[in-house]
Amino acid sequence: MSFTASLTEQGSTTTITLEGDLDDAGADLFHEKLEQASTGSVARLVLDMTNLDSVASAGLRALTFCRQKLGDDVDIVVVSPSKSVRRSLEQVDLQQSVSFTDRVPS
Repeated sequence: MSFTASLTEQGSTTTITLEGDLDDAGADLFHEKLEQASTGSVARLVLDMTNLDSVASAGLRALTFCRQKLGDDVDIVVVSPSKSVRRSLEQVDLQQSVSFTDRVPS
């Protein structure tokens, strides 16, 4: 399955919705959305992974970059990752710098 990423902003919350397989080919699009999110006055970044099937190492690198670029003042919330995606996030210790939830926060 191909990868898509869409970005929406509401107040100081930016949501990036990820769908498909975040592989090397999709990492550039994801990185572009992360760059776009970091240019505003974001206080919370929501990554909706409800329909994300898998994440490759390039996607994990982009997430690590995101945490570094946004700094500790921005909350990163990961929504509904599959078991395999969550396991991938945990393998690179991203659970230390993000929070997980079952639904998109309002």
